[in-house]
Amino acid sequence: MEPIKDNDLKPKLMLATCFMFITNLLTAQTKNSNLSGTVVDSLSGKPLPNATVTLKNRDELTVTKAITNTKGIFSINQVAAGKYTLVIDYIGYKSFVKPQIAVDGSNPYTFDASLSLQDMLLSDVKVTVRVSKPFIVFSGGKITLNLAQSPLTAGSDAYSVLLRAPGVVELNGSLIFRNKSVNVLIDGKPTHLSDDELRNMLSSLPANGIDRIEILPNPSAKYDASAGSVINIILAKSKRDGLNGNFTTGTGMGKYFRYSEDLSLNYHSGAVSLYGSYDYMHNKQYYDNKSEQIVDAQTSVFQRNYEVRTRSNNSYQLGVDYDISKKSTLGAHFRGYTNYGKRSVQNNSALLHSTDSDTTSLANTNGKVKFTNPAFNLSFDSKIDSLGQTLSINADYLRFNKSWNDNIVTDYFAAGGQEYMPAYSLRNNLPSGVKNYSFSVDYTLPSKIGKFEYGVRSQFTNTDNDAQWQTLVDNEWINDSTKTNRFKYKENIYAGYINYTKTFNLKYTVTLGLRAEETETTGNLVTTDQVDKRNYFNLFPNVNLEYAQNINSVFNLNYRRSIDRFGLSVVNPFLIYQNQYAYSQGNPNIRPQINNNYEFTYTFKKAFIIGTSYTHTVSAVVPVYLKGDNDAVISTFDNLKYADLFYVYYDLTFPITKWWTTDMSGGTGFLKYNTSSSAYSGKNATWSYLLQTENTFHFGKGWNAEFNVLDRGPYASGIYKLETIFTTSTGISKSLANNNASIKLSFLDIFNTEKQKIHIDYKNLVLNQDNKTETQFVNLTFTYKFGNKNLKSKPINQPKTADTERRLNN
Repeated sequence: MEPIKDNDLKPKLMLATCFMFITNLLTAQTKNSNLSGTVVDSLSGKPLPNATVTLKNRDELTVTKAITNTKGIFSINQVAAGKYTLVIDYIGYKSFVKPQIAVDGSNPYTFDASLSLQDMLLSDVKVTVRVSKPFIVFSGGKITLNLAQSPLTAGSDAYSVLLRAPGVVELNGSLIFRNKSVNVLIDGKPTHLSDDELRNMLSSLPANGIDRIEILPNPSAKYDASAGSVINIILAKSKRDGLNGNFTTGTGMGKYFRYSEDLSLNYHSGAVSLYGSYDYMHNKQYYDNKSEQIVDAQTSVFQRNYEVRTRSNNSYQLGVDYDISKKSTLGAHFRGYTNYGKRSVQNNSALLHSTDSDTTSLANTNGKVKFTNPAFNLSFDSKIDSLGQTLSINADYLRFNKSWNDNIVTDYFAAGGQEYMPAYSLRNNLPSGVKNYSFSVDYTLPSKIGKFEYGVRSQFTNTDNDAQWQTLVDNEWINDSTKTNRFKYKENIYAGYINYTKTFNLKYTVTLGLRAEETETTGNLVTTDQVDKRNYFNLFPNVNLEYAQNINSVFNLNYRRSIDRFGLSVVNPFLIYQNQYAYSQGNPNIRPQINNNYEFTYTFKKAFIIGTSYTHTVSAVVPVYLKGDNDAVISTFDNLKYADLFYVYYDLTFPITKWWTTDMSGGTGFLKYNTSSSAYSGKNATWSYLLQTENTFHFGKGWNAEFNVLDRGPYASGIYKLETIFTTSTGISKSLANNNASIKLSFLDIFNTEKQKIHIDYKNLVLNQDNKTETQFVNLTFTYKFGNKNLKSKPINQPKTADTERRLNN
């Protein structure tokens, strides 16, 4: 991709800005009027509070809604000139309809409505009580997971729950959805973490503190262009007046004991809403990874890397929302985590020869790590009028700091077991820090010709990685200049977007979006004073066509262009020692990958979805393994020429009985990666499938249960060929104390079958891996809700910024 000079960006941004203001100016020329009135009972003349007042345009599309107050009065402000239909609904009453209301923008309009009772016998009335929301809901172009409804959340964490979402799997340490990369947000805010750090952070976030998880398969241009889909984790906040909260305590067991404590408090009074939470989780987990490298016909290297990690995770949040007026809210939100960890690693390596003597080595690593990740958001949200004109302003600041220390001792043995050379002792200090600042403005403008959405965003990221290594020589630690390095990296992103949405004849909806992003990067290898600057500009169009044949049958066609930027740690050129046969290293010459995704879906009754997608990726960013000196393997990242991914998927939710509901999802597809380079020709391709079932059982009297199965077939990813994964989980819950308390018991990976086998054949390197992460756990939690039980008049504002991104900084 050819870099574009800074001056080339200015006319593009000026053109987008002019278009935004011209559109705003044209629509602003329309004069507006106010509609108001009173809704009463036709017999008694008493006011009807909480009646729903709907204003529809000539196409019978809803323009806005209002609710009558305790005196039965409603008010709709800033109505543009045109003809409308006014509909008033109240439970048990006939609908009031006032058609052909002509608004000329010069005078206010007042309507008094008298509603009559519906003609019905008591025997005609059927009362349905909904005990709980379903765990998985498909609506509005998104998938929602309601975690409170799942017994499997017992003692679990956010990462484990994500892996149960339909179509979401982990691949090479990264989350993907329907073969597309994902952008993970917390309350609509960026996490700014690498795959490994994101996994650590989500693993330390208790599932009990999450309200719901939303998946957007095809986000519009309003969202950041990074990744193919969006996953938004929405933390739990109460919607009740006064002081209330939740307390959860849990314990569990895998190979090791684990426990957690969670407390959340919420307070709402008048214009002020306060909320906060603190979560502590302690766990211990093992990782057992085996590999075989075929060096040549006579030589191979076997390794077993057994690691035990101990984590003490502290996560917290504190927020306040203040209603400046009925239409505007100012919010401040502080969240973060401080996590402490220890790790003990034992690596056994054997170099086997068919002709020479074999040698082995034993590398013992003991390390400590501390992560801190405070983040602060300041937001202003305003509903400018009742027609849907809104303004949202967000300012964000985030810091990420890591302190990592390892002591590594390697012993070398000959075939007979005797040491053939002195032990090699290393220690390191690997601090790293990230600072991120961002500012965004989002504006929604409905008009007679359609709805417009505009937004701009600026983001500034600075990272500093300082690797300090020392070697023990004659009982004295001295600096190892071959490994010590310092690398600084800066990335500035300037983005703007425009969306246009229009519905025709109640059946056809068109959404057109365009996002522009300018990226400036500077890499500085301080050790050698090497500076590398880059600048690239991209346009990301988005087109969505929807045809609603009727309320139960909807067709959708979507095209979206997106970018997957390389991780901030990926460009770090350090050579990191793991053992004598394993190193890792960054690639400062890496380029971002560009994805073009085409997708078609059909939805029936919001319960059955079938679709097909095709993604063509240029310069795919993938992890690779290369041969090093002395039979060592170097893990790094590189760009492949291209990748083509074809996928057919489905999701079906239906009740089997009154007490048993199942969700079946999955798909099949062909995945092909072109692994060729100037000196190497190759490809990696395979057919794959995914089968998932989520079964929920409601037995009455507060008893619920769940049983899930996941089966993923062979898979191709970059240079990796992955074998089948199969796992099952189950859980049961019981409501107590008049639904104010609950107890949950879960069993994860019941048969301990979840492990990953990988085969690699790339640039004359043949490598087989057998990786097992501890996944078999039993967890027990108890939750108690306390405080006021009355619902408040309006929910606490969720953060509105959705055009955010997952950035990687390790």
